[in-house]
Amino acid sequence: MEKNYSDQSTPFNITSLFFEQASISPQKQAIISSKGSKSFQELEEAVIAYAGYLKRKGIGKGDRIFVFAPMSLDMYTALLAILRIGGVVVFLDEWSGFERLNTCCREAQCKGFLSGLKGSLVGLLSSEVRKIPVKLRLGGKGRSKMEALPEVSTHKDDAALITFTTGSSGIPKAADRSHGFLWEQFKVLRKEIDAINCPINMPVLPIVLLINLGCGVTSVIADFKASKPDALKSQKVIDQLKQHRVNSITASPFFINRLAEYILDKELSGEMGLLKQIFTGGGAVMPREAKKFRMAFPDTSIEVLYGSTEAEPISKISVDDLAHRNLVEDRGLLVGNLDPQIALKIIQVSESPINNISQAALEDLELPEGEMGEIVVAGPHVLSRYFNNPKAFNRNKIVIDDICWHRTGDSGFLKDGHLYLTGPCSKLIFSNGDFLSPFVYEDTFAGMEGVSAATILLHQGKVTAVIEASSISESLKSLILADQAINDVVCLASLPRDPRHRTKIDYEALHRLIDQ
Repeated sequence: MEKNYSDQSTPFNITSLFFEQASISPQKQAIISSKGSKSFQELEEAVIAYAGYLKRKGIGKGDRIFVFAPMSLDMYTALLAILRIGGVVVFLDEWSGFERLNTCCREAQCKGFLSGLKGSLVGLLSSEVRKIPVKLRLGGKGRSKMEALPEVSTHKDDAALITFTTGSSGIPKAADRSHGFLWEQFKVLRKEIDAINCPINMPVLPIVLLINLGCGVTSVIADFKASKPDALKSQKVIDQLKQHRVNSITASPFFINRLAEYILDKELSGEMGLLKQIFTGGGAVMPREAKKFRMAFPDTSIEVLYGSTEAEPISKISVDDLAHRNLVEDRGLLVGNLDPQIALKIIQVSESPINNISQAALEDLELPEGEMGEIVVAGPHVLSRYFNNPKAFNRNKIVIDDICWHRTGDSGFLKDGHLYLTGPCSKLIFSNGDFLSPFVYEDTFAGMEGVSAATILLHQGKVTAVIEASSISESLKSLILADQAINDVVCLASLPRDPRHRTKIDYEALHRLIDQ
């Protein structure tokens, strides 16, 4: 029976959930990868051994350890060991480039640096990594497999995991997750995970594998390098799904879209019967993609989660409800029903911080149903702090009494109890007394023949359509300019995407390309 972790004053460590599962199902496979596998008991022994290694290296409670490594057995062994001894995991996605690595190292001020061989080589070239005093290796061993774990008491408010936003609007923000926050997020996401009927999951999003370990779900690490998303070999992934009888996938829309396109091209949809669930998030899923997902996985429950680094999930929608929608008619993308733990408001769009206000003043900022504004959320799994970044806190948080509201930076509106998304607030274009949403135009343009992706932006005072295509015909250009809100059309061979999920258009990079 699961223990009660609700008491804030009781010592609590998020890895307790994993150790409980190791005692319940010791022989069950915990992690399977192309380089090996470990049962829950074997992983427990490896974690205990690695904790001993960390202790001898001088790592203890509160020490921040920068982890720069791909998803692997060794990486999760290290993560669990760091958390178990009260250390703080500072995790950087493997897709990150050299500049991002330096920036995040400088922000986090860590005691240790942990990486594989490739990360170590990158670290040698980084002045910021060289400043970190303790260098750790994946696979480091303790003296004995069952060496006693260091006695460390952590509480819900103690820092556990720091991750970084993409930094698309400036310097990446360090999201500071406590043990208590991870517990709240675990409770929400656990409701979505059917551990009984779907005991084997392929988690392509790193934090989901930690959730799986706490739920007793077997995780199969995809044969996929997040640092090279375009090199994804769909057949290799499908072979893994079949070999390990995977029941569910949790991945970005990019990953699911690539699989779906391959399955439809090779007419393999009839072979996907073992997959019972797909969860996707981290980027928008448009109706045309929802239709594609349904065709590729005809017997699978597929849900799209909307959220952000600081609040995941906010809402969800099934692809069946999404597939028949029209963004132009809806004036936005339907992202479904709110999570029961989420409180949400739509407030006036503003570039300024919103501080030192009363509840009544916040309500004055709230917009009527159907009106577009900024989405702000509060709840137990909404992040209430950043690491060493008061400027980010002031810009992104609204604190009233003991409630911390998070400003998502996304625009949208509520209608009949459902949430609609209209894209980043910073990208809305004010024209003729109203907002134009590039987000809505992206879906409209992508439905035009010969256009793989497109958006609108304000360039030199003109509303400009930017089209990803090898060339643009006069008829297509005329069709686009028939919209009186659009003043100009530019054609590019490729539009830049966000590096994390390869789903969203990187507007900052796009502006630089247009200027050139």
